[in-house]
Amino acid sequence: MSNTTARNRRGIAARLAVTAAATTATFVALSGTAGASGPVTDYASYPEPLPFGCWSGYGSLEGLRFDNGRGDTAPTLGDLPVSAGDVVTMSWDAFAAGCAADDGTPLVSVSLAAYRNTTLQFDPTVDEELIDGWGQCGAGAAACEQVGGRYQLSVVVPDTGTEPHCSLQLDAVLGAPLAIVGPSGSFYSSTARGDDKPSMLISAKNMAIPCDAPGPQPKPTPEVPQLPEPQPQVPTPVPTPAPEAPAPSAPAPQAPAPAPAPIVIPQAPAVEVLAERVEVPRTLPATGPRISGLLAGLGAALIGSGIATRRASRRLAG
Repeated sequence: MSNTTARNRRGIAARLAVTAAATTATFVALSGTAGASGPVTDYASYPEPLPFGCWSGYGSLEGLRFDNGRGDTAPTLGDLPVSAGDVVTMSWDAFAAGCAADDGTPLVSVSLAAYRNTTLQFDPTVDEELIDGWGQCGAGAAACEQVGGRYQLSVVVPDTGTEPHCSLQLDAVLGAPLAIVGPSGSFYSSTARGDDKPSMLISAKNMAIPCDAPGPQPKPTPEVPQLPEPQPQVPTPVPTPAPEAPAPSAPAPQAPAPAPAPIVIPQAPAVEVLAERVEVPRTLPATGPRISGLLAGLGAALIGSGIATRRASRRLAG
């Protein structure tokens, strides 16, 4: 290989190195400018492009962990138990390849922020306002603190909200935080934005917090109970009880019917027919007429006795 060829190759390599350095410096400036003086308010140009080769979202940090200051840890905010008043800390081992220079200097910044919310679940139609106390470190911002060889960034979860903001959203993101997440601002996710720019969201959590009434409330004026106007008392008619049917009484004992008087048939007085005892002489008188007269008188007596007996029987029968 000639000396000319070697010099040309070295010149090309030098120019490529200068170009790469200039490109890296440009990305560092873009990623750091948005968070240098405050949260992002230029929503039209959000987000700025990431350095070449830097993974967006969760893949931008290595060994990422979250803890709540009470002994609980999790790889994502969504898996971490969080209560109002907790100090939530995100820590990581290093910035991923493409997100840091060869010497480990970060080429991007990281933020941890909390937003006021009116719904317990993320609603892209509702604006969420950034709460003061958010933190940012990395390129274009303060250097990330290292504890035990790990980078870390913390935020205090508000212990109370104000109606109707009785819930909040915690967001770990690349770059500076948005001043408003929602239709009046922008979104960390490219899906929510509807574009092909990088997704800046690393992790998120929605949670409820205790809520106070909005501002001092005037003491309610005690209501004077209104007494109802007296209404004329209408006597309630007392229903007349229906006459009760007399209970069936036991039939009065019937006096035994008098035994029929025996029919006494008077006996006709015995008619004693007395017949004169006529002694007939053994020897009839010689005179005929006298005997005939006696016989005739005896016959008449017998006939009269029979007639009397018949009449007495008729009277008794009648």
